[in-house]
Amino acid sequence: MRIPGFEAQTIDTPIALVDLVPTLVESIGLEREPELDGESLFIPVLAPERTSEDRPIFCSVLSQKKRGDNFFRRSVRAGDRVLLHSVIQGQDELYDTVNDRAEQRNLIDDPAEARRIEQL
Repeated sequence: MRIPGFEAQTIDTPIALVDLVPTLVESIGLEREPELDGESLFIPVLAPERTSEDRPIFCSVLSQKKRGDNFFRRSVRAGDRVLLHSVIQGQDELYDTVNDRAEQRNLIDDPAEARRIEQL
């Protein structure tokens, strides 16, 4: 997203589509409504100390095709983990996004991972 008056840059902080609306509202000078979800992208640019790497990012994806291959998935990313839930299949997957970027090793049944999550 490019905003006049700001130099182009990459933001390493996780963001979500829900963050675009508050960013647009702020960029055109409107007052933000309190019930508006998301965080302005100005925060990681102008006040990076106010951002959190552990902020959960939620996503839902639905695909319906005439020839099948339908899916409905939900996910949440927080810190270095992503939890995926395939709604139609009823399957859960958990991945380490730092050490397993290709999401090849499902940690959902890993006892050490269960202990780690219990400590959160």
